[in-house]
Amino acid sequence: MVKIRDLNNRDYRTLLVFQKSLEWAERIRIVAEALPESEWTLKKKMLKASCKIPALIANGNSQFYLTIEREAYRKALNNAKETQGMLKLMSDSGFIDEQEHKNIIDKTDEVGKMLNAMRKRDSAKIEGKQEVS
Repeated sequence: MVKIRDLNNRDYRTLLVFQKSLEWAERIRIVAEALPESEWTLKKKMLKASCKIPALIANGNSQFYLTIEREAYRKALNNAKETQGMLKLMSDSGFIDEQEHKNIIDKTDEVGKMLNAMRKRDSAKIEGKQEVS
């Protein structure tokens, strides 16, 4: 059976995870923009991966079908992990200091935990363990 939901009163801008992901993406943008010109590939990849996260949250929240919503949150989580890997590379290469790296990773983990909880919630609804709203 296909699980569908009511889209009335669904505004992604009110989601705490969306707001936190915007703040996080802005921090990533600042760090990426500080990279030297020789690191343009890393800069481009970081900006792309980090900007996709709020976009995927907005996309997932606007879906009629729970399976598509859950998939959008999974993709956002994957982009967060991809960005973490690039941050590690930046830290190891000396482009960001250890404290800045830790602060951004902590925020990444926070957004990731929220996305994972949303993905699990959708899975429970799809499996009939929770009511669809």
